[in-house]
Amino acid sequence: MLSYDELTSPERELWDAFPEGRRVDLRTGVPEDDQVAEGGRWGPGRTVRATVIVALLLGANTARPGAVACLRLAGARISGRLDLAGAQIGQSLWIEDCWLFALAMLGTLAFGTHSPRPVQRGDGTPFQPLVYTLDLLIPFGGLGQRTAWYFPNGGLQWLAYLLIALGWVLTTALITGVTRTLQKN
Repeated sequence: MLSYDELTSPERELWDAFPEGRRVDLRTGVPEDDQVAEGGRWGPGRTVRATVIVALLLGANTARPGAVACLRLAGARISGRLDLAGAQIGQSLWIEDCWLFALAMLGTLAFGTHSPRPVQRGDGTPFQPLVYTLDLLIPFGGLGQRTAWYFPNGGLQWLAYLLIALGWVLTTALITGVTRTLQKN
């Protein structure tokens, strides 16, 4: 169980804002410093542990009377595993420009530095690393890349499997949050 005394400054700011649904924006306002692709370099002043987010969403800090609790976070580096699988979340989750979403960038860079093999020679669309990564992360529909290309490299295959699993987790969390918001209204 988390103690308030163990929280870092940005985590305390998020903890205090949560009961009233206030937005916590850790961006600097300098475009070069706020690029999500550089999120791995963001220091402790912009880092929030995933365990803090999970604790808040699972009821560690409740709504204040007359307010709607909501986790609203922007410009943060979220460290650790954000595991909400099987959880019933009663609050909305809003994350903007956080390094967690750099999964798309990670996949794009990793897949863009290697050459995939076509599933069928001479058939299919040209390979595009970003679209391939998004095709892995978005579990519904298809962008035509996942079914047209594959990587024989074991490490990249595992990265693809990881992105598929994370896509399902993020989609489930999004659907759960939207469903709960709609049910409250």
